[in-house]
Amino acid sequence: MRHSVAVTHSSRSTAILLTLLALSGSVSEAQNADWDTYLGDVARRHYSPLDQITPENVAELEVAWTYDSGELRAGNSTMYTSPLVVDGVLYGLSPRLVAFALDAATGEELWRYDPGIEGAPQRGLMWWERETDSGTAARLFFTGNDALVALDPAAGQPVIDFGENGVVDLSATVEGEGPLRVTVPGIVFEDLIVMGFSTSEAAGALPGAISAYS
Repeated sequence: MRHSVAVTHSSRSTAILLTLLALSGSVSEAQNADWDTYLGDVARRHYSPLDQITPENVAELEVAWTYDSGELRAGNSTMYTSPLVVDGVLYGLSPRLVAFALDAATGEELWRYDPGIEGAPQRGLMWWERETDSGTAARLFFTGNDALVALDPAAGQPVIDFGENGVVDLSATVEGEGPLRVTVPGIVFEDLIVMGFSTSEAAGALPGAISAYS
């Protein structure tokens, strides 16, 4: 079983995903567990019930695979995003807010989608799913500055019937003028995405509104 963490290669300042593998043959095989919420759950406790990696065998970890987003450039090469893992697929964002999906076991890139939105670093993504008559419907959400993007996690393409061609303008629901950005994922509650905003602290700044989107 593999556990994935986002790290930054300090000598090259490039974005790399590093996956570690527990080698101890004496450790019992744990069941797979999804990590479908930013930092583990809505309380953001950073906790997983997986128990294959322990204080006793952590020294035996070694690299299973790495993923380089290929975005080595001055000033914008740090990967801030904490990935999600659902059904064996790892979802993340590059420094340029390009979404990608990897096979969590091998690191193979499954798809990559560039929404053309460059902005402040984004620390995570949001996952929504619901059972329907035709099966499970799922969506992968992330933000870039004042845009909320919805992707089909299987195909890596925008959900056309969400907002305008898969994008909602978050600034449209906030009164006033000024910079608005979202750097931390919202919370998915049933069929709602609850979002907060980062705004300026100067006079005339936008209010720190909380909004919900279907």
